[in-house]
Amino acid sequence: MPALVLLVFTLFYSLLAATPQVAQHVLADRLARLAPHGKVKVEIQADPPIRALGGKVDKVGVDITNGVIGGVPFNHLALVTGKVSYDTLALLFHKQLELTAPLDASGSVDLSDAGLTRLLGLPEIRDRLRNIPIPGNFMPGFGAQPHIDLEPRKVTLTDAGTVQLSGLVLVPEIGLVLPFAASAKLVLLDAEHVTIAAPAVEILGHRLRTGQLLGHIHLPVFDLATLVQGVRMHVDELDIMNGDLHVQGQATLAYLPKLPPAVQKLIP
Repeated sequence: MPALVLLVFTLFYSLLAATPQVAQHVLADRLARLAPHGKVKVEIQADPPIRALGGKVDKVGVDITNGVIGGVPFNHLALVTGKVSYDTLALLFHKQLELTAPLDASGSVDLSDAGLTRLLGLPEIRDRLRNIPIPGNFMPGFGAQPHIDLEPRKVTLTDAGTVQLSGLVLVPEIGLVLPFAASAKLVLLDAEHVTIAAPAVEILGHRLRTGQLLGHIHLPVFDLATLVQGVRMHVDELDIMNGDLHVQGQATLAYLPKLPPAVQKLIP
């Protein structure tokens, strides 16, 4: 998430150039660092161009192939905004992007096995996979409710549209470490909710019965509308195509968080 926030701030900081055309070249040059072996296309529209200096832009488009953000590689990333209204003084003197009106954007991203594996390795994701409560009758011998930590190691996307995950499951209470393998299909319940279907889990090569698994573990439902504070997301497509996870959707940003000083220094 910090890397994506930095990308957005760098994008709008470039709008302080004399014209949108100059800003396009400046922004493309900066974003090229994210895709040293790929391509970057940038389009900024403001009519008349002087409106950009006054904090008004009609459209910003970014298209990146074979890039890396925050250590996570992706095959393709596309982002297009609607009209953008922002405080140029806050951006120029404080390196903070303050929207003066909600921002609508649409985009898509294609992630490969390697990208998803790196994504699950991010601290923000790993923290959510620690200290997960498991009912005691699911693990006989525990008098109290045990907790487990999941440590994903590898993600594999199959032609059948399933996501396979392998790694370790840790039971800190007794220092137990077990290898596991799991698979499931991603299901888009509606524009704002994603869950999984047809889960299968193996521990030490023993496949858990579906009833045994679902009787104790509730399948997660991810609410995209509340996943990121200040951002309302809608997903239109969620598919595995040509070996990549393809996600396409829209978002409305009410505001953007302030950048910490350490990240501000990274903005040219």
